[in-house]
This record gives sequence, C-alpha cells and structure tokens, in this order.
Amino acid sequence: VEGAPDAVPSAGGAKKSRKKAAPRVERVVYSESLRKPLPEDHSGPITKVMTWNVAGLRGLLRKNPTAIAQLIAREAPDVLCLQETKISDE
Repeated sequence: VEGAPDAVPSAGGAKKSRKKAAPRVERVVYSESLRKPLPEDHSGPITKVMTWNVAGLRGLLRKNPTAIAQLIAREAPDVLCLQETKISDE
C-alpha cells in the first residue's frame, strides 16, 4: 500500500499491520575489565550501585543457586537492583 510501509493489504482488501523484527542484541559477559575506575579527584563517601537485567531469574537460580550471593561477595555493592520482566507469581 503506497504511503504505508508497515501495512500489507489482506485478502479482503483491509490493511493488516506487519510486525517489525526486534533488533538483535549482542550479549556481553561481565568481567572486571568492564568496571570503570573511580575518578582520581573524588572526595567523600562513594555509594556503589549495581543493576542487572536478569533475563530468566528463576532459571538462573535453578542453574546456579549461589549466583547472586557470588556477585554480592565479589563486587560488594551498596545497592543491587535486579530487573526481571518474565517472572510470574507461580
């Protein structure tokens, strides 16, 4: 259909919306080399905040029940934020 790149005519002539493919996201494996060093001119206390977008928290904990404890022991964050978008109330 001219002027509507996201619409495709259906058999009945009505426009049907076409879903666009989600962009591929490259996974990055965390390592200490990814840490940013503290600025040399910092003064006063520093709060270390970590955030982790865990895709499949339940699966991760089944596979490695101590994964989060290991992360906390290794990194010693003051605040750890875990995001999980797929978990349910089962």
